[in-house]
Order: sequence, then C-alpha cells, then structure tokens
Amino acid sequence: MPDDAKQTEIINLALLQLGGVTIAGVSEASRSAGVMAALWTPMLKDVLRDHAWPFAKKRVTLTVTTTPVFGWDAAYTLPTDLMRMVCLGEPDEGLKWKIEGTTLVCNESSANILYVRYVDVATGPAGASETGLYDSKFETALAYRLAAEGAEAITGRTGRREEMLKLYQTALTDAETISSQEQTADEQAPSGWVDARN
Repeated sequence: MPDDAKQTEIINLALLQLGGVTIAGVSEASRSAGVMAALWTPMLKDVLRDHAWPFAKKRVTLTVTTTPVFGWDAAYTLPTDLMRMVCLGEPDEGLKWKIEGTTLVCNESSANILYVRYVDVATGPAGASETGLYDSKFETALAYRLAAEGAEAITGRTGRREEMLKLYQTALTDAETISSQEQTADEQAPSGWVDARN
C-alpha cells in the first residue's frame, strides 16, 4: 500500500531546506509539488544506489541463464528491482563477478547475492509491508538530494544546488558510519564492491 504521507513528509523536508512553503500532497496543483513529483523517482533511485542501505538489502539465489560466449563460466539473471549489487556469496569470500546489462557473470556454479533493492513507499512495490520501511538517515539524504535537484526550479536562484549536494554528501557519510556500527567487521563489504550498472 502506498505511503503518500511519508513521501509528502520527505518532500516537505526538502522544501524547508530551500526556504519554501510545504505542500499538502504530491498531487497538489503547485509548482513545488510538480517539481518534486517529477524528481521523486529518479532521485530515489540515485540515493538507493549511493549507499548499501540496510533497510533495502535483500538476499536471493539467482537463476542461471545462458553460458557466456567467453571470459566467464556462468551467467545469471539479475532481479528486476536491483539498484546496487553488494556481493556475490559473502563479502569476505572475494568471489569475482561482473554485471553486464541485466545479467551477472561469474565463475560460480550457483549465485547467492546480497543487493540493494528498489523500495518506493510512494508506490508500495511489495505491498503494505513496505510502509514505514525507510531509515531516518535515508529520509534525510533523499530530502537533501531532492532539494539539490529542485533548488533552481523552486527558488529561481543558482547556487543552492551545490549547498544541498554538500549536505547530501554529509548525510551519506553519516549513514555509512551508522551502517558500519550495525554489523560485525567481517560482514562489511569493501567499498569497491559496487556494480557499474546504469
């Protein structure tokens, strides 16, 4: 079930950062609501890809697809909700893999992965259980990113974007610190283990 109130709350946090007037809802007939509604999905995807958010992590066993023509022993179909790959197997195993399009290629006979999935409380992709799932650090980061990208359209001034992007980077750093404290050291994936999927 969609959580329009949570979406509006995050958007209003972004608007307040810009010194703007808050909205009653995304469907409101105002410039601010229109700009934020247009930015919501692309910025949500960007923020989900920028950090291995614990609330959005999921473990699955992939289905094998065709064998690669060369270079790798196996290919597996990636989940359609994948935003960011965390690891193949466990982080400390150091298994080699690569993402090519919607496929993961590797030299393993099975593929258990940990990844960050797409979670949108505004559309409720997995039903009512998605409501209230966002972490508070994620909400803050998403608000700063929305503020950064909507700054000029809403305020009519340049310069605010850079300020909001700095705050966004700080929010990401804070989230990474908290995430590292919520797991044992051997579970932390090296920062280089991120896919290059577009």
